[in-house]
Amino acid sequence: MHLSPKALALNAIALVALVGGATAFVSFDKTVTVSVDGKAKTVHTFAGTVGDVLDAEGVDVGQHDTVAPSTSAAVSEGTEIAVRYGRLLTLTIDGQRRQVWVTARSVDEALGQLGLRVQGADLSASRSAGIARRGFDLEIKTPKDVTVVVDGKQHRVTTTGLAVRDALAEAGVTVAGRDRVAPAVSAHIRDGSRIVVKNVMDKRVVTTVSLPYSTLKQPTSDLYVGRTKVAVQGAKGAKREIWRYTYVSGKLATRKLLDSTVTRQSVNELVLVGTKARPAPKPKPKPKPAPKPEPATSTSGGSSGGSSGGSNYASGSSVWDQIAKCESGGNWAINTGNGYYGGLQFNLATWHSYGGSGYPNENSRGEQIRIAEKVRAATGGYGSWPACAARLGLL
Repeated sequence: MHLSPKALALNAIALVALVGGATAFVSFDKTVTVSVDGKAKTVHTFAGTVGDVLDAEGVDVGQHDTVAPSTSAAVSEGTEIAVRYGRLLTLTIDGQRRQVWVTARSVDEALGQLGLRVQGADLSASRSAGIARRGFDLEIKTPKDVTVVVDGKQHRVTTTGLAVRDALAEAGVTVAGRDRVAPAVSAHIRDGSRIVVKNVMDKRVVTTVSLPYSTLKQPTSDLYVGRTKVAVQGAKGAKREIWRYTYVSGKLATRKLLDSTVTRQSVNELVLVGTKARPAPKPKPKPKPAPKPEPATSTSGGSSGGSSGGSNYASGSSVWDQIAKCESGGNWAINTGNGYYGGLQFNLATWHSYGGSGYPNENSRGEQIRIAEKVRAATGGYGSWPACAARLGLL
């Protein structure tokens, strides 16, 4: 079949139009790569921008997601589009909680995005753990250099614990109930914290304490003024005390009396004080004139008669026996316990000053009379025994 020139011309025009449309179609179709959270695929698109490509692919982008290049960027053949979904990461670092958005898909990648250097830290999840789009909780306990001082001795420890009790455990320090810890065991610690521990120890102490006695004075008319006599000898008492001594860091801090019991009562001393008035001294008799000598008689042999009166007093034996009976009932070996001894009731000072040895009551009657004679000679009479001497009429 032969076509007319006009038909041939029309066919040529149609062919040119067809070829031109195909060429335009090919020029608008582009091949791009879309990566969503690391999963990439190749797509053909007529879209002009990144946002149009993502819309065409059904990829929704939120405010915490990242898109590179930006959604407004134009696309061309070979464009690579990367979408990273945001993930809410709840971080608790040494007890301090905060929330951050990351596009990381693993713990290690998130730490890198946040610039956290956690060398030696304790993590609640491994570094390789994945982070889901719904979010993730991560606790980090950083290492802290802490000084623990126990009773003045320093210990340096490194711990990832959060409280004082964690540092003490790391240092191997056991705290008893009454031990003092500053700050408190529940207190939060940080790098450079200083913890002071003072051990507290109680000790039970039992002591015996002496109780003093009082001296009571009682007047008596049985003794002359100036004379005293111990009627009841004083004696100290005793009591048993129980104390609790509290030592802090080895040093005594406090004492507390827990119990006190009297085990022996004290005995008050009773001293008799004389109130009896001394008798007035008798006037000394005037010396009698010497008798005139009598003429000699023719009687032979004998003397003129009596010797001078009071020969027994000169020897002193009968007078001293009477004084001893008055002073001590005649008991030459008596020790009355009131500081006076023997039949004539010497005190030791007088006895020794006149040559006596030992205690008067340990010496014989004759030795006591010998010392008494020396006292009488030195004092000119029996005034050293005023009461009995007066009663016997010797004053």
